[in-house]
Amino acid sequence: MFQIKPLFDKAESKNKLLRSVAGGGVDSINTLLARWDKFELMMESHQLMVKEQVRVLYTNIYVPTTVVRNIDLPFFGKSMCHA
Repeated sequence: MFQIKPLFDKAESKNKLLRSVAGGGVDSINTLLARWDKFELMMESHQLMVKEQVRVLYTNIYVPTTVVRNIDLPFFGKSMCHA
């Protein structure tokens, strides 16, 4: 996953330099960082939800197919041939 934190740190250091030299800086960096943190949390939550859904789907498919694989098919084949 792409790490954006180093880019925010670099922007913040440049903003501090701008504040010290020009007396003012960009105020939206902190807001942007807060929005990015919220976005990352939402993505992590979404990823966990998708993993859980995949687990449920796997279980819903794997269990019935395991039951079918465990059925003695030759037994059914013999009984059908003798009928």
